[in-house]
Parts: sequence; structure tokens; C-alpha cells
Amino acid sequence: MNFAKRFFFVLFFAVCAFHAFPQTEGGADAAAPDEDVNRELPIQSDWKGVGPSSYASGDKIFSISLGMLFPLFFTDKSYSLLDNRVSVGGLGILSYLFFLSPSIFFGGELGGSFSSTIAENYLFLIPINVRLGYQFLWKRFEFPVSLGIGGAIHTYRSHDLFGMFAKLEASAFYRFNTDWSFGLTGAFWWCPEWTSEPEHDAYGHFFGLTASARYHF
Repeated sequence: MNFAKRFFFVLFFAVCAFHAFPQTEGGADAAAPDEDVNRELPIQSDWKGVGPSSYASGDKIFSISLGMLFPLFFTDKSYSLLDNRVSVGGLGILSYLFFLSPSIFFGGELGGSFSSTIAENYLFLIPINVRLGYQFLWKRFEFPVSLGIGGAIHTYRSHDLFGMFAKLEASAFYRFNTDWSFGLTGAFWWCPEWTSEPEHDAYGHFFGLTASARYHF
């Protein structure tokens, strides 16, 4: 009886060991189903080794940004300081970017802002510009810097003006997944107001701070 029990246990462990180790015959064919499963359901993150190669020529980004616009200072034609009668306002921006290379991008942008004044009126700015920039990458963080040039509509009370617009912008984004990234953007705005009377021309300098969401496609 003792011999039968020992034989049973030896047989049991031999069968377990046989199934625990891969068979040598047909090993390549036997591994194929597992490889197919791994291809369909990858275990490793798609983000392993993220670097400059994660962007390519032809990649596109659409972004929406919301935040605040801070008036810094105003100057006249001779660059003398003028009284600042504009308060902090709200800001919204829609942007489309196209990558010319893994790091260089080009695109267009439409924005809008509103700020109240001391007289409880509102100053509206609607900038439209094209942007050219360069993006630095570090792991899952992205740092685009760009220069935008265009024009802006200025509306104050019943007066509408159109002037040149330029801005220098820097951002920091975290790539949440392959489709979305989120971050903060700081931008310096230069907004000249050219009127029919040059002595009344003015130059506005603003700082925009926004939270942005970018969709990558």
C-alpha cells in the first residue's frame, strides 16, 4: 500500500512537471497563439521609450484653451507709459497645428478676450494669427514654444479698430495618452491700436495664462 501511494505521488508530480515546462517538439508553433494574444492585448505600455520619434511629419493637433488675460502696460507712439484703465479679463483660444517635422509645427489660431475698464465698459480683443514653433520632448512631457503674427479686432463701446497682433508663447503639456495632452500656456501679447489720428495711437501689452487641452490626430 505504501508503494502504491509513493508511485501515485511520483506520477502526479511528473505530470505536473510535464505541463509546467514548455515542450521541445513544435515549440515555435505552440508559442504562436500566445504571440497572437500578446499582439492583440499588449501588456507593455505604448509609452515605453517616448521621445522625438513619437511625432512625425503630418501629425496634427487641435487645442482649446481657457484662462485669464492680464494687462501689463500701455504706451503711446513715443513709448511713454499711459494710464492702465483695463482690468484682468477672460480669454479663450482655438488652435490648429500641423507638424512639418517631428519638432517643428505651423498652424493658425483664433482667440477672443474681454476685459472691463474703470468706466465699467468692456474692451474686446479678437486676435487671428498664424504660428510657427518648435516643440521639445522629455518622456511624456511636451514643451512647445512659438511666435504668432497676425491681426486683432479691438472693440470698445461703439468703436471698432483693427491692428497688428503678435505674441510669444511657451507651454508645458503632459501627454495623458496617445490622443490627449493637457497643460498650461503663458503668452506675451503685443496689440497696437492704430487710429486715423496718429497722436492717439496706443500699444497694449498683455500676458495670457491659459489651461489647455490638445487632441492629437
